[in-house]
Amino acid sequence: MRFAAHQLFEEKGLHKTSVREIAKSAGYTTGAVYFHYDSKEAIYSEILLFSLKSLTEQVIQASEEKREPFSALIASYLAFYRFYSEASQKLNFDVFFAESDINSAYLPKFTAEFEKINRCFEKNMKTFGIDPSRSKEEATLILGDLIGLVLTLKNPHLTQGPVTEDALVASHLKRLSARLLEQAKSDTPGEFAP
Repeated sequence: MRFAAHQLFEEKGLHKTSVREIAKSAGYTTGAVYFHYDSKEAIYSEILLFSLKSLTEQVIQASEEKREPFSALIASYLAFYRFYSEASQKLNFDVFFAESDINSAYLPKFTAEFEKINRCFEKNMKTFGIDPSRSKEEATLILGDLIGLVLTLKNPHLTQGPVTEDALVASHLKRLSARLLEQAKSDTPGEFAP
């Protein structure tokens, strides 16, 4: 049923898809769908949660594949970006900000997944040399930067002029690197001295 619903949401979006269409596409009766889910928003939320769990796994895996903490941080950043840059236009996390479109029972689950991603970033920053008291704030900034980047790239009317996706990502990474290197230098004096 989830696969059929996912396809319909991809094609038509949440608001133009009905439970009856989901049931028909999945080979179920409408009553059978309502036996498992109380609304199409609950089905949509289940699909989003599945997607978010996959994102979390990919971010953590990318981080764990690198030994050096700065490389791990950049790898996890790029895993997050690539996950959503390759996602469809209609079914992505901008809906997380439209609470009316998701089942409220899923909000804590979404939050828990984002917290896992944040902890991954935070761990890498601490290992890199960012002061532990600042690493949580920096991790939150990175997550915010990534969400802003993805939402901007998913909505091309937000970019001004001839900005390519690669150039925007490179600019984000350059600024992130400079900020973190400067932060690490100030948090651990002497370690980065020439």
